[in-house]
Parts: sequence; C-alpha cells; structure tokens
Amino acid sequence: MPSSGTNEIDTRGMVSVHNALRRALDDTTAQLTAVRDGPKEAQRYLDYLSDVLWLAGAHHDTEDELLAPLLKRRARQHDAAWTLITAQHHAVTSCLETAEEAAEHFATAGSPDAKKALVNACQALYEILDEHFTVEEQQVLPAAAEVLTPGEWGAMSVTMLEKYAGTRPWLPFGLVYEAMPPELQEKLLAQVPPPVSDMWRSRGADAFAAEMATIRGTSGSGPPEAGRAVSR
Repeated sequence: MPSSGTNEIDTRGMVSVHNALRRALDDTTAQLTAVRDGPKEAQRYLDYLSDVLWLAGAHHDTEDELLAPLLKRRARQHDAAWTLITAQHHAVTSCLETAEEAAEHFATAGSPDAKKALVNACQALYEILDEHFTVEEQQVLPAAAEVLTPGEWGAMSVTMLEKYAGTRPWLPFGLVYEAMPPELQEKLLAQVPPPVSDMWRSRGADAFAAEMATIRGTSGSGPPEAGRAVSR
C-alpha cells in the first residue's frame, strides 16, 4: 500500500468536475424556462443536457469502478463514510435515471408539463449531487491523497473519457476544463491521450465556446471559481 503523505496527489481536479456539474445542473431551471415549448425547439438544449447527464453518470461510474474499491481496502478507518457514500450513490443513480427519462419525454412531447418534470428532475439530481460532492470533498479526497498513487488517481480521468460514445467530446471535456485553474488545465491536457488534447486545441475549445454562448445566452455568470463549490 502506498505510504501516507508521499504521493503528492492534487485532488482539485475532482473538485473541478464537481463544480462543473453543480453549475450545469443548477443552471437548468433558468435555461429550460427560456427554451420554447415543442420538441424541435428543445432539441439543441437537450443535446447539451444529454452530455451533462453523461458526465454525471460517467463520473459516478468511474468512482464506483476505480476509486471506491481502493479506498475501502486501504482506508478502513473511514468505513462509516464509505457506508454513507454508498447510500448516496444509490440515490444519485435513481435521480440520474429519472432525469434521463424526463429528458426523453420532453424530447418527444415538448409540453409545459414535460418541461416542468425535467426541471424538477434536474433540480433533484443537483441537490443530491451537491450533498454527495460535499461529503466526498470533506472525507474522500483527503483519504485518496494519502493512500492512492499518482497513476491510480490519473487513471480515473482517462477512463472516464474513454466511456464517451457521443459525437461532441469537447462539450463534457470543456465543462470540466473551464472549471479548473490554469495550472490544472495544463496538467489535464498533458495527462489525457494526444487525440484528446489535439482535439481540444485544434477545434474543441472554439466549438465549446460557441455552444456555451448559445446555451448560456447573455446571463452566463462565467466559469465557477476553481476549487470552490458553487452550490447555492
């Protein structure tokens, strides 16, 4: 097992993922309110929301696959925290499934009632994730910094990216990237496979900026402050 205090793991990257999801999901109420009723009018926003929900699910699954087993073996003193986090993960899965189903229904119906159901589902997902992320940031990340190797920690970002099967990888990547301080942005680009960093530098950054200008409109508040929760 790695020795305590020798790994120099920077866990701020996971806080950036958390803050990206906090912002995206907390923004859905205002953004959906601005979307006109009707399936055709809603489609562009739903394409964006689909990637937000994918990011939430992929982050969740990667933690279950790679992070939780290592921590449960190596940081047994935190067993009570792992029990709470496991229960929260079940709640996250349920809320995520509800949000995905609500998005599918709104894509088909485009009605005010379908929109309201989607708003409520996204808000419920935001609330459980915000609570869950806070516990992780207070209890899980300090433990991870003590007992994981840099290679084990870095594998989570690469594994999560490999799960993406959509056509716009720059969107979930960009949501996380913009939530990072500059020094972490450079570390991320050096860590991911070259096709990913090349994609971002060649066209992804511009495509992301254009998409988010449309999604956020003139009411966007700028990227969340790096390393700080944006719950409200």
